[in-house]
Amino acid sequence: MDASEVALVPDGSPGAGGTVLLLQKWSHDATAWESLPVDQQERVMGRTKDASVELEDKAPDSHVARNDQDRFGKIFRRNMAYGTVTDHGTMFVGFSAEQRRLAAMLESMAGVPDGVRDALTTYARPLTGAYYVVVHGRAATPRRGGRRVREVDFDAAYAGAPPWDIGRPQPAFLGLAGSGTVRGVVLDVGCGTGEHALMAAGMGLPATGVDTSGAAIDLAARKAETRGLHARFLVWDALDLPGMGARFDTVLDSGLFHVFDDEERARYVRSLLGAGEPGGRVAILAFSDRVPGQFGPRRVSRDEIETSFTDGWEILSIEPATMDVTFTPTGIPAWLAVIART
Repeated sequence: MDASEVALVPDGSPGAGGTVLLLQKWSHDATAWESLPVDQQERVMGRTKDASVELEDKAPDSHVARNDQDRFGKIFRRNMAYGTVTDHGTMFVGFSAEQRRLAAMLESMAGVPDGVRDALTTYARPLTGAYYVVVHGRAATPRRGGRRVREVDFDAAYAGAPPWDIGRPQPAFLGLAGSGTVRGVVLDVGCGTGEHALMAAGMGLPATGVDTSGAAIDLAARKAETRGLHARFLVWDALDLPGMGARFDTVLDSGLFHVFDDEERARYVRSLLGAGEPGGRVAILAFSDRVPGQFGPRRVSRDEIETSFTDGWEILSIEPATMDVTFTPTGIPAWLAVIART
């Protein structure tokens, strides 16, 4: 099975290149499961235990039968174990070009269509679950006053709960704030719902957040009002920061640098240079090349950061860090770079 064919929205459809993600956390009753004889475990699963071969004569309530992809449609899925000796289970991640395939499988497991419940749910129960729209954001087109924004912007993602929107500042940036790196006039570029601009505002610093998503900017402005903080939020293109007519002492980039292709990345660095005060700092938290697999944002190496910031810049530090996300409690390996404008 080609994962891209079943997981990605096809060209010509709304949201082309993106995917619908289902994330669930399941808790296991390991004691009850391990008390079952192997043949009973195989009956529940619908597969052999030793070789994971699908049984020809599957029980109608077996897990395989209740999630028949030939019936509901193909998806791309992965399971990852989590927990301790006393509390453990599985994180399930499913990707599909259509939400209905994932929803139909969940309904089948719960016995909604015919009253037959997935036998595996006797030994595993869902603790959390959510759908996410993961958008593809590589191409670009003019929008909003002629300013360049992405062909597929992030408004659809903010209709739900995007995995990067953790509802608080990234710990790596809190550490920079505590060390005095965050100072002066602050720009939160690709700000999403504004947590880092609001962090700076809470420190008493003049703060601005910009993003191409109007939905995210609206949410950020509401957060500022609710928290009683003063910060400015604008729909703006990160590749045209000098067009704002302002200079910044600190620029915070959490998860934006890694979305750009090579050409856009060079333009972005020039944009940062034009918007930064001499001696100012840019702090970047980006997906690391230590992240396994290929799904999700582009991975970034230390060398790529170093070669991107040359003329007009001095790299002060590039350190391994963690980017907190909503779909795993351990976070994602990242690079934290602090770079000075010379």
